[in-house]
This record gives sequence, structure tokens and C-alpha cells, in this order.
Amino acid sequence: MKQTFSIDLRKRVVDFVEQGNSRRSAAGHFSVSVSFVIDLLRHLKENGSLEPLPCGGTKEGKLAPHHDTILRRVGDVRKARTAWVKRQRFMKKCIHQLVFIDETSVNIKMTRLYGRAPTCERLNASTPFGHWKTETFIAGLRCYGLGCSVGY
Repeated sequence: MKQTFSIDLRKRVVDFVEQGNSRRSAAGHFSVSVSFVIDLLRHLKENGSLEPLPCGGTKEGKLAPHHDTILRRVGDVRKARTAWVKRQRFMKKCIHQLVFIDETSVNIKMTRLYGRAPTCERLNASTPFGHWKTETFIAGLRCYGLGCSVGY
């Protein structure tokens, strides 16, 4: 991030260079970078001012054109969250009726091809060689156990 130096320091740097010192020695003397001294003198020559350029980007953010849409979406989420909290009281009374659908999958390409066994013992195991596919499992979960399940 750029550092804005005071007008006093800027004047002293310019005076130091105008006395016949080099830009590099001015940078070392005032503990600033050489590029700062070069840019300062260029800015003074072009604009006649020692005032720093404005820092920062645009006044508006990148999402400013979408401000109304975002507020509408946030409001929708807020309404849905409030409704969910109200329904939770009812759900506690009839928790035995709730069913949560869960899906999980395993990609058997990730099966290890090599394993470990105790010293002087052979590892006997099989892998589904040549059938690299994804196994998916969907189940209905209830508070008292697993409901129906499907694997494919």
C-alpha cells in the first residue's frame, strides 16, 4: 500500500535535490525510496504542485449496480430464516416424523493400490481394478434410525 508523505517532507526533498544533490542521495538522506523522489520531481514539473495524488480506487464498489438485487435477496433470506425458526417449535413436538435426506458418494479411483501388513505377512486384499466409477448412496435418516436407502 502506498504511503503518503507530508508536504513538509516533500518540500525538503525537492530543496535538497535543487541544491545540486542527486535523487539517489536525496532518497538515502530522507529514508525514502528512489522512485518516490523521481515521481515527486516529475509530478512537480508536470503539475507545479507537491500535493499527493488521491489514494484509493473508485468511490463505488463493484457491486454497486446490483445493490437493490442484493438487498432483496438478503430480505428473502431473512424472511425464510424467521419462518424456519418459527417452524422449529413445531418440529420439536413431532420430531419422530422428520426425515432428512442425505447423499454421499465415493469415487473408487481413490482406492489405494498398495497397502501395509505386519512384518513377514502378506497383505490379502482386492481392489476394483478396471471399474473406476463413483458409488453414490442416498438414505432417509430419522431420529430412530436409517429409513429407506438407495445405492447406485
